[in-house]
Amino acid sequence: MAWELDCESAGIACPFMIRVEDKNELASIVQQHLKYTHQKSMSKEEILSSAKEV
Repeated sequence: MAWELDCESAGIACPFMIRVEDKNELASIVQQHLKYTHQKSMSKEEILSSAKEV
């Protein structure tokens, strides 16, 4: 199974989308994207609760 998350689903007008096999990797990459692109932060738990298993 893979995990997927995108900014648009979170209500942010941004084309970023990630799909990876490892949910820890997903959380890490999303945290970096949020920090450097949107100057925002989310906890790992918040990110994983928003992610979809595909």
